Amino acid sequence: MKPGEWVTIGAHYRAGSVDWYVNDVKVFEDKKGVGAHWSAYLILNLSLCSGDYHPSPKGGTVSFASDFVRVYR
Repeated sequence: MKPGEWVTIGAHYRAGSVDWYVNDVKVFEDKKGVGAHWSAYLILNLSLCSGDYHPSPKGGTVSFASDFVRVYR
């Protein structure tokens, strides 16, 4: 991913696993899943790391934009 590029992020909640996708490629599965009566709140946020997995933020304003959000059940 490069700065300024749009990224598609998805999660498929199933009984046996929750699968996470980035640009339609599965990147993680928890192999635990969710029950039939499971519910959650959707939160969109930007979380920054001090550089453990990428270069540290350089300061200044950091932002992100969301084009659309779609939820399937």
